[in-house]
Amino acid sequence: MAMNWKIMGVGMALSAKLNNLKYKTFVIVGDGEINEGSFWESSMIASKHQLNNFHIIIDYNKIQSYGKTKEVLNLEPLKFKLKSFGYQVSEVNGHSISKLKNYFKKINNKFKKPTALICHTIKGKGFPFAENNPFWHHKNSFTEREVHEINKYL
Repeated sequence: MAMNWKIMGVGMALSAKLNNLKYKTFVIVGDGEINEGSFWESSMIASKHQLNNFHIIIDYNKIQSYGKTKEVLNLEPLKFKLKSFGYQVSEVNGHSISKLKNYFKKINNKFKKPTALICHTIKGKGFPFAENNPFWHHKNSFTEREVHEINKYL
């Protein structure tokens, strides 16, 4: 059985809150992963318990193992869905280190709710042959030609 980090993260944040511990819990998820019911179930728990020490970071590249997210199971309007589940939601260019650093410097527990950061990213960014190409999502072997292409960018 696979480890469910979303539910585990909510449990850790709830434990910290109940024990008056001051740490924050961060869970990183992909957009395909949040199609799972466990994500929305753990979101309801985090909201119910006002876990302002619980923070979700979503890699929103709009591609998952079966194809484009909007074709597999459309998440839009993601920001409003997260808000309806009780999150304080922010969005950022997930490739901008300065914007990510700025977000994490400013994050605090002033809200009485969990937070979600939607990081808009491009799958395979920096490798033109792989950018936004679902074929490269779960690649586990490469042709000689593909290895040559990859090495040109390393």
